[in-house]
Amino acid sequence: MSGVSEENALAAEEHAIASQKQAKYTKETGKLLQKLGEPQSTHGELIEKYGKAAQKHADASLKHSQAARKHNENSKEEFIKASQEHVKENQEHLKAIKECMKVVKNWKSHG
Repeated sequence: MSGVSEENALAAEEHAIASQKQAKYTKETGKLLQKLGEPQSTHGELIEKYGKAAQKHADASLKHSQAARKHNENSKEEFIKASQEHVKENQEHLKAIKECMKVVKNWKSHG
């Protein structure tokens, strides 16, 4: 296998699976907060949105690490596609983080 050791690919896969679980709990927390009424419901919507972005990122990360494990000349296209998807979902996750940060700054400014 060129580029990525089996050990590193397995570690990345385990990390992605843990990230999927964390994203699931984040989404569930957001849904529960939405049931509490304002202002928690607005916070809950944002947290759920963040969790969904984190879930997509974790899913793409898992595909990327799995493709890395299978990486050889026959699966080069699959690896490249998974890498590109991982980058795309990472960018979406970062957008969600930035949105959360804006809201947190707004909370701080309103004390």
